[in-house]
Amino acid sequence: MAEQLTKRCDDQGVKPGSAEFPGCAAVEVQREAYTRRANNERFGRGMADIGAGLAAAGQTYNRAAVATGTNRTVTCQSAPAPAGWPRVSCY
Repeated sequence: MAEQLTKRCDDQGVKPGSAEFPGCAAVEVQREAYTRRANNERFGRGMADIGAGLAAAGQTYNRAAVATGTNRTVTCQSAPAPAGWPRVSCY
């Protein structure tokens, strides 16, 4: 990571050992921390959305089961989905 931060500063024209380098390095560390935090928040929101979608699907399924009022066979199949999450279809 230190090499990447040094390269970022060097790419901006701030050479290691110069008076401006500590300031540049500090800004790059803050930018890296912000990017990681933003990525983690985005991931967390995505997971929450998946959970909400699963909960809504379960509620819809339950309402449909109650509405029919009769017992019937339900068949479910799973298939791979993006990012390794299973996709389940029931009919």
